[in-house]
Amino acid sequence: MLKRLLDHQEVVKSVFIHKFTSISSEQRSSLNKGYLDHTNWDLMQALHDVFQPLELATRSLSGKHYATLALAYTTISILRVGLKPKEDDSSILALFKKSILAQFEFYFDIKMTKKQKELLLVCFFQILSLTIC
Repeated sequence: MLKRLLDHQEVVKSVFIHKFTSISSEQRSSLNKGYLDHTNWDLMQALHDVFQPLELATRSLSGKHYATLALAYTTISILRVGLKPKEDDSSILALFKKSILAQFEFYFDIKMTKKQKELLLVCFFQILSLTIC
């Protein structure tokens, strides 16, 4: 939904620019409350940029017809790299990434037991060895 809103940003902006003569001042006031300024659009873009890799990871780990535990280690590693702020990230995006990365590290580095980590690696290397053979 966020992607669609961002894709149609110009259409949404044009609604606010267009002067509707047939609406009441109360309706116009209500419409103005929903106006999205540049900062809000940047915020939505940053949210989209952070959530997109998480959505892809969720989809890849939600498979019904293939083993997903073997994908978990790779997915976690890819997400960890993707959540590290880059130099060209906006300040809002960098803040979101840092916040999510902190939670990510808490759950995957601190709360995950050694046995769980070992099982992830075993599954990963098992699939890796099958693809090499």
